[in-house]
Amino acid sequence: MRPLNEWLLALQVKDIASLVAWAVGAISIIIEFNKKIPLHPLSHVFRWMGSILNRETLEKLDEIALQSAQVKEEVKDISDRLTRFEEETNDKRAVDMRNQIIDFSENLRLGKEYSVKQFESALGVVSRYYDHCERHNIRNHYIDGETEFIKEKFREVKERK
Repeated sequence: MRPLNEWLLALQVKDIASLVAWAVGAISIIIEFNKKIPLHPLSHVFRWMGSILNRETLEKLDEIALQSAQVKEEVKDISDRLTRFEEETNDKRAVDMRNQIIDFSENLRLGKEYSVKQFESALGVVSRYYDHCERHNIRNHYIDGETEFIKEKFREVKERK
């Protein structure tokens, strides 16, 4: 017992602290891997150290997530505006083609003479109009009667030539 007392008295504070640290570490390892004890000190210590080391990274990730949400909202807004613009453009194009067809038909009713090429061009507009309306789900307004009138006049012109 005497050598143990001499050895303990010869220890300095740093040696005692080191010995305590090794003892706590060994006991923590034993407790950590023992499934019957619900306390896991090493896991808690490493989790705590990880949260300290990764705090800056986690803050940056939160900032990036916030920016991503804002960009997603902006993209949705731009997409909605683009969709509205496309619908308006498609409607305007249909109205323009409809007006061309009606103008051509009205000029025929007023007695204006057209060549075969002009009739073919007008019937091309009619064909594009029907395709456009079908493709973009636009209701056909008042064109069926005009189309039949133009086709009838076109047949008459072709028979004369």
